[in-house]
Amino acid sequence: MNTTPELGFEYFPSPETGDDQERIAYAFLYCSVAVKEWPKARRRLIKAGLKSAEQCDHIEAHAISIFRETGDRMLLAMETDDLGLMADARGLERFTHAHALLASFADPKSLPEYRDMVFPNSESQPAQRDFNLALWEAGWDTRDGSMPTQVTRKRAVRHRHLRKMDGLYNSRLRHDAAANAGVFDERVAEGPPLLLKEQSEVIEREIKSLIRQLRAVAKRAGLKPAQITFLVEMAVHGRQQKDNPSAWRAIRSRKRSALYPEIQRLVRSVRELRQEIIPSSIK
Repeated sequence: MNTTPELGFEYFPSPETGDDQERIAYAFLYCSVAVKEWPKARRRLIKAGLKSAEQCDHIEAHAISIFRETGDRMLLAMETDDLGLMADARGLERFTHAHALLASFADPKSLPEYRDMVFPNSESQPAQRDFNLALWEAGWDTRDGSMPTQVTRKRAVRHRHLRKMDGLYNSRLRHDAAANAGVFDERVAEGPPLLLKEQSEVIEREIKSLIRQLRAVAKRAGLKPAQITFLVEMAVHGRQQKDNPSAWRAIRSRKRSALYPEIQRLVRSVRELRQEIIPSSIK
């Protein structure tokens, strides 16, 4: 059942079931294994130079401790036959965030799925890097105040705003090229370790997989080879309507309306993942 991802931590895939008891059993198993395996995984990650002690401390404080707490609550609920103990909304949101935080180590390519959970409306979603930073900061890990999802939403939107304004305005909102220069970059450097070589390679492979899916959907939609090539260039290199108006019209044709949302989703996913790595030649 378990798989070992490239970043070196035991990671369980979510079960394909709608049965509540099976999902509860899965969650309990996940928490138990994560808590048990973490000390060994921590030593391995630090020794291999994949993670710093500070990064591991952060994961331990805002993921492993929540898994331990969640596992204990579930065990108590089962022993007392009081499943209501597991219905704490804040606890469930903290557990989901902890799961996402661990995914930044063990399965970074799954992070867009966690962003979709927090921002279900694709039109309001921040860039993946803004969400990742808000997740890493762990402002959501509180027992009072705003709910975890609300905190993450606000912080991700704030990081998006700061990144767009960085270096443009000073504290009085006057244009100043040096007002905030480097502030965001420093914050990212202290945040989630998503630019390590191993993680960049994982993301590159995910991009290639998305491009293959994009080509397949485009072919199924009846696009010609030259139009498919332009579609891929739109996703990878940001080509626009003016670069090939005829191909643009073909892609957005009404007769392809059934598949266009899927094409749009794949293009957006490729663009966002490209932002997470140092640009490389992906064909």
